[in-house]
Amino acid sequence: MIHKRTSVFSGSVRLPHIPRPKMKVCMLGDAQHVEEAQSIGLDHMDVEGLKRLNKNKKLVKKLAKKYHAFCKYHNLHHPRGDHQ
Repeated sequence: MIHKRTSVFSGSVRLPHIPRPKMKVCMLGDAQHVEEAQSIGLDHMDVEGLKRLNKNKKLVKKLAKKYHAFCKYHNLHHPRGDHQ
């Protein structure tokens, strides 16, 4: 058997141009993370805001179209507990 050696990239690369100059990101988290997002100027949504979206597909789709990416606090679990 031949094993290929895998290498792990650690670090950052400066690209010659900005991929998405107006990229919109939303932070999902608890009160501490909302404060951090406010301090750096990120849009944010707390746990209570997420609960208001509970199974309302129209609101979820509207939120998803508004942002390019979401950052989630690692202890923010799926309500059923089976997703992480």
